[in-house]
Amino acid sequence: MDVIYDPTLKVGVSARPFASWSAFRRRLEMSLVRFRVEFRDQPPLRRRRE
Repeated sequence: MDVIYDPTLKVGVSARPFASWSAFRRRLEMSLVRFRVEFRDQPPLRRRRE
């Protein structure tokens, strides 16, 4: 599969995670939990090697 960069494409991003420190912290905690779950059985480097 090829990936092509197109500088004309734009994607909207919500600023809500940055509305307050508590909102940012909540998003960060959710991300860390997600990474722990996803990478517990197959760490990213092992997945790439396979």
